[in-house]
Amino acid sequence: MDVNQIKDLTQSLADYAPKVNEMANLINSTSLKAAQIIILIMLLLEMESWHRYLKQESGGFNNGLFLELFFKFFLAFLAVTYSATIFDAIAELFNIILKALSKFVSVSEFKNSVDTDGIDGWVFKSFLGLVGAITDVVVGVSMKLIIFMRAFEMYILKAIAPLLIAFWMADSTRDIAKNLLKQFAAAAFQGVVLFVVSATYAAFVTDDLFKVSTGRGNGWDIAWSSILKSIIFVFTIWKTQQQAKKLFGTS
Repeated sequence: MDVNQIKDLTQSLADYAPKVNEMANLINSTSLKAAQIIILIMLLLEMESWHRYLKQESGGFNNGLFLELFFKFFLAFLAVTYSATIFDAIAELFNIILKALSKFVSVSEFKNSVDTDGIDGWVFKSFLGLVGAITDVVVGVSMKLIIFMRAFEMYILKAIAPLLIAFWMADSTRDIAKNLLKQFAAAAFQGVVLFVVSATYAAFVTDDLFKVSTGRGNGWDIAWSSILKSIIFVFTIWKTQQQAKKLFGTS
């Protein structure tokens, strides 16, 4: 992970892609009215449901029940109105954690160094060098794509947030709003997971898994193990989204 990639991970949504963030904020604010109408409808439906239930029990509305319904309505209304701010705050929280980690942990860019000294023939050496160069390109492109897709998902969730957070009003649909918040938090947390994976992977493969030199492979075992490091690294960073979602219980 290079300096530019760390910078992209630690940028706020407003700084990473300002125009996209403006569009997300515009969609968010445009959908506020519809979300508030959803909240009101759900409030009326819940009041009607309570009315039928209390009528069967020969009871009626009391101050405690009115207060409970009003409190849920108030919370849902606030969450919908300030959903963009809430999502920006969640993203900024994990950015602060990521910035703190980057100050204490130095992460060098992952580079595939293919050792072809023990291989005879320039054709084979050139072939392995080309494969190593290609895997390096795949690593770099994969890292950029993952960072882009993470940010894109956060923009989309932020844009549609009011329409789904409105379901916080009813007990039966509150999980929809909770899942949205957890999914956004998981996307923000993916940056931390990606940083940790990049910081620990090189040391891990050096100290443990890829000490495969046997002295009997004419250099092929060392060369292919170097290439295999990059391939596994690509699979590992692509799984960071799944890992983050599992930790937040959204997968």
